Amino acid sequence: LDPKGWGDYLDVECCDIHQKISVELLVIDKNGNYNFCWMEVTAEDKIDPICTNLPNQWDYCDNFHNGDLGAITDADNDKQFDNREWQPLEGDLADLYNAKYGTPFSACVDNLTCQDLILEQQYQLIDEECGVFRIKRRYRVRDWTGNVSNWAEQFISIEYRSDWQITLPVDWIGTCGDGVPAAELLIENG
Repeated sequence: LDPKGWGDYLDVECCDIHQKISVELLVIDKNGNYNFCWMEVTAEDKIDPICTNLPNQWDYCDNFHNGDLGAITDADNDKQFDNREWQPLEGDLADLYNAKYGTPFSACVDNLTCQDLILEQQYQLIDEECGVFRIKRRYRVRDWTGNVSNWAEQFISIEYRSDWQITLPVDWIGTCGDGVPAAELLIENG
């Protein structure tokens, strides 16, 4: 018997997952006696992907226009994050969150890299008044076989920054018909 062509292990590739593959086992004892067997096996991916929390973030309200971070989700106005108040985080809004506060793909892994993971994101946004917002974002991924990861979360605080200055024009006193000097109104941030 020539044992060449046999290996110590069997590579199972992505194309083999959920397919029947033939496996042969050759056993040779120290005296050279041998025997072999074979069978068909189905390799399955039953391991869920894993997501970890992205670092918490903070920002200033003057970096955004009203509504840039999404709609207020606090339906009962209790200033609490509630499970029934999650909203989908999709499209341009998801792109903004991913660019500004980190992409969840950097925090999610799967045991196989056969195909891209499918990302699902949701958010809650609570308006604390005066430009202060609390945001909770959660995300999970689904792999190509339908296995779903845990939800991971990120907290984002938007703080008010009161460094606006308004310079008003000087007072002017005149009578009817006098020319009014040009006034300069200056508004600065920072």
